[in-house]
Amino acid sequence: MYSGWLLRNATGKVNDTMKTAALRGLFLAIGVMCTALGVVGAFVPVLPTTPFLLVAVWAFGKSSPRLQRWLLDHPRFGPSLHAFTAQGVIPLKIKWIALPALFASVVAVYGLAGQPVWYILHTTLALATATYIATRPSVYVIAKPADSNPIDVAGRDSF
Repeated sequence: MYSGWLLRNATGKVNDTMKTAALRGLFLAIGVMCTALGVVGAFVPVLPTTPFLLVAVWAFGKSSPRLQRWLLDHPRFGPSLHAFTAQGVIPLKIKWIALPALFASVVAVYGLAGQPVWYILHTTLALATATYIATRPSVYVIAKPADSNPIDVAGRDSF
């Protein structure tokens, strides 16, 4: 079990200020690293962008509200990050890309897996991921006053 030896002061007691600062620094480092990977992923086809940026938003929320706000207000990445963090929205276009890609990965692993356990494990994880993606809402709904219908981001009636 971790005893916190890195966070002890000269008297041997854990310093809460040091602990808070260390955790904040750790979350800040995670946020910066994930932001960098997300930006690289925007240009490298195999590396995903959004999962890294979602982790960065979470980490910045625990360490730097200013950097979290910067990511959420970013003109390119901000709208999708905000839609997912606020309502769990995955746009339909992304679903149409992700679900066939998951199916293709199951087919590829079937051909490459040497032992059935790896294929079963991958198929189970892919089905769980596909279920999660398919059950997320596709439209970010902005609440209007109670006397009218909600609208989506494009301003069209969503019902």
